[in-house]
Formats: sequence, structure tokens, C-alpha cells
Amino acid sequence: VYLYAITISDYDTKYIPDPQSAEEQAVYDLLWADEPTLEQIDAAAAAIKPADDEQQAMLDNAVLGLKYDVAIEYMNNQDYENAMTLFESLGDYQDSKDMYDECKSEYEYCEEQYALGQSYFDNGEFYKAKDAWEGITGYKDADDKASKCVQTLPENGSMLIDPDGEVELTVT
Repeated sequence: VYLYAITISDYDTKYIPDPQSAEEQAVYDLLWADEPTLEQIDAAAAAIKPADDEQQAMLDNAVLGLKYDVAIEYMNNQDYENAMTLFESLGDYQDSKDMYDECKSEYEYCEEQYALGQSYFDNGEFYKAKDAWEGITGYKDADDKASKCVQTLPENGSMLIDPDGEVELTVT
């Protein structure tokens, strides 16, 4: 029953209404998790004791599928390093190799833009830094860094501004 529930990814299954052992609790936790963690998947897989090679193959495939879903979630959350590690560990499962390549490409782009934004910021080119970091919104702390690029007008002196931007001045 546990193997079946995990194999079909039926997280709403109520096969274990009152877990009596650590093994049952591990499977129960996985079944009711909205977004299963790798730890929950591994704990449940360790708790299941397939009766034969066919059931073992079903369990192995189900675990790969659950881990693939976690890798996709990492990717969607721009956690490319963890996604790449997980996709790589999945080997030939579905399109894991293609997803790894996609994550690697996104990761390299984000790292490049992140470093570029920092370089601009360090040189006082705040509008360029803001533009670079806004291009990778959600990655690391790029949103926070972009918000720190907004500068107030100095009391006296010059200020670098976005050439395409607008500035409102009040002259008294």
C-alpha cells in the first residue's frame, strides 16, 4: 500500500491514518507533504521494503520522480546550484540531462549579471548596477542590491543618472 501510494504520487492518500512506527511515520510525512523534501523522500524510501525486484524497480522509479520534482522546484526558485546537483544525480531519468544544461546556463548568466551589477555599483554607476540586478530578480539578494541603487540627489555636486530615466527637480 505504501509503495503504491508513493508510486502514483498520491499525496492525499489516507492509507496510514495513525502511524504506529517510525517507518509508517516517514511514509505518512511524505504522503502529506505539500512539497516533499529530499530528506522525506529518502526516509520514506528507506522505510519501504519491496517484496521483489519488480516492486523495487517501481520504488526506485517513484523516488526518481519525486526527486525530479524537487529539482524542478529548486530550478523555479532560482536555486540553480542545488537543482544542477540533483539533476546530475538523476542520470538518464526523463530529461534530467537537458534540465541540468538549462540550469547551468541560467546559473552562469545570473552569476555574470550579479558580478556585473556589483562592478557597476562599486564604480558608482548605480543605474547600470540597478539594471543588471533587476535583470535577475529573485536571484540571491539581487532585489535588495537593486533597491540600494536608488540614490537621493546630493545637496551639492553631480550625480550619475540613467540616461533614459526621468529626474524631477524643484528649483527654489
